[in-house]
Amino acid sequence: MSYQIGEVARLAKVSIRTLHHYDGIGLLVPSLRNDAGYRFYSGEDLQKLQVIRFYRTLEFSLTDIKALVSATDFDREAILLQQRELLRARASELSSALSLIETTLAAMRDPQENLMSNNAMFEVFPDLDESLQKEAEQRWGNTEGWKQSVKRAS
Repeated sequence: MSYQIGEVARLAKVSIRTLHHYDGIGLLVPSLRNDAGYRFYSGEDLQKLQVIRFYRTLEFSLTDIKALVSATDFDREAILLQQRELLRARASELSSALSLIETTLAAMRDPQENLMSNNAMFEVFPDLDESLQKEAEQRWGNTEGWKQSVKRAS
């Protein structure tokens, strides 16, 4: 069964323009085009779009998503299992942040009863230096410049 672009846009809650963009960059190329150039998407295309939507929810860049879903060893189940773990970790982080907001509000409303230390105000936030270091290593870890930088820093 194939789906017209409008149907896919409604189902996936994206714009037709987004689907055109995904096609243009080679992220999600429809399985079929008719002689008039109309795009038609298969069930497999919809499954791939679901994976793309999960990655976008996790704030992955389109470039990174394309590399992941275009890999020759693409395994939808493995990808979904990975995404589940990433989303669980994100949910846990957000839950901790929400809890800290509640604690902060309680401390603001009744400072005598709900004392809050300076450390407690920031305990749920990740170490930015550490997270930036990890991101830099992921992006440039294989480059000669990165190796020189690590050598100089040590």
